[in-house]
Amino acid sequence: MRLLIMAISAAVAAWHAPAKSGSDQVADANPPLILEANEADGMVEVLIRTNATAAQTVSYSLQVAGGSRTTHQGKTRIVPGASHTLSTVRINAKPAWGVRLKVEPEGGAAYEQVLGDPAVL
Repeated sequence: MRLLIMAISAAVAAWHAPAKSGSDQVADANPPLILEANEADGMVEVLIRTNATAAQTVSYSLQVAGGSRTTHQGKTRIVPGASHTLSTVRINAKPAWGVRLKVEPEGGAAYEQVLGDPAVL
């Protein structure tokens, strides 16, 4: 069975600005980067996609944990008009997996998105 978790709809509630006074605040409804995770056949494929409504420079860091751990970070200039895959990571989904994307758009509010089990991060 293939489980598809898409950030645009079900995970909009997972986008948060950095915690302020102990509570999370939801960031812009149109974040410049979107996190997706697809689980199939014991593997998880994680994608970072662009979603810009205006040209902007974005710094990001990605943590992925499951059967192994990896991190990826970078800075990129994205343009509006089309969604592009910025990064793809594949890991073993066993025993559990979690993904955290932290994004800092230039001139915008920082946010993060978490998919899967945050306890494994």
